[in-house]
Amino acid sequence: MSRCWSFFMMERRKYDVKSCGLFYNVIQKKDFNYRKISPWARDLIRAMNCTSMKRSSYSDAKPPETDDFFHMEPTPRWFEEVEDVAPLQEAVLQQREGGYTRLDEFTANYTLSIGLVQRFSHYKKCERPKMPKWCEHYREFINLKKIQEALAENFPHAKIRNTKLKKMNLVEQASWWWHRDIVIAAHGATLSNVMFMRPGTAVIEIFPTKYERMMFQGLMNDVGVYGYPILNATVKGAKGYKNRDVPLAPNVDEIIRCVQEALQRRKS
Repeated sequence: MSRCWSFFMMERRKYDVKSCGLFYNVIQKKDFNYRKISPWARDLIRAMNCTSMKRSSYSDAKPPETDDFFHMEPTPRWFEEVEDVAPLQEAVLQQREGGYTRLDEFTANYTLSIGLVQRFSHYKKCERPKMPKWCEHYREFINLKKIQEALAENFPHAKIRNTKLKKMNLVEQASWWWHRDIVIAAHGATLSNVMFMRPGTAVIEIFPTKYERMMFQGLMNDVGVYGYPILNATVKGAKGYKNRDVPLAPNVDEIIRCVQEALQRRKS
């Protein structure tokens, strides 16, 4: 993609989906090739009634008149109100699941669903021979086991799911996010899936050190999702392909505190 997929989702909110075209670039280099447009992205473009246009190089097509990387005609509102999200949820999920579990009716029989999402590299070592080893699995939670153990100890009623979303298509990803009460995720484009979460659910977003990009807060507000940022989570001394592409070790106690606060807000 010519820019991070998350920028497409956040900026796309401003425009009409009926007359947009998305440009993406496949740039050839000697050491590696940029990946082509992913099935996930293609599915979402189709769901939004958009078309994609391939370029072999930056000079191969006329650039957009604005700094935006997509090309559009009319520009009415998009996702300005939470009600605007529902039609796209419906189109992708192909069904409406009414309401959500009220935690003020919480019982020991209720299964709290907590999802864990890391960010893994799209590249193999052979494709990027000069790539540092950390970049092979960047923004990975190296203390994942401790996080899972702490969640299980503090929330024995919870069902904890660690998943790799890149192997899912759009409908599978949308369904996965729809069924989670709380998602603990490394900051990245996958958080575009917040648009499919239910009102009153929560996202705990883990940021690399000195890389605080609150680009998903507006989307969370539109959908009615509570957001909890955890900053400065980079493993001490770690270096990645870029400063933001590093392994993460978020503070476990802080994660537990955020989950507790999210549950308390749902009860109120």
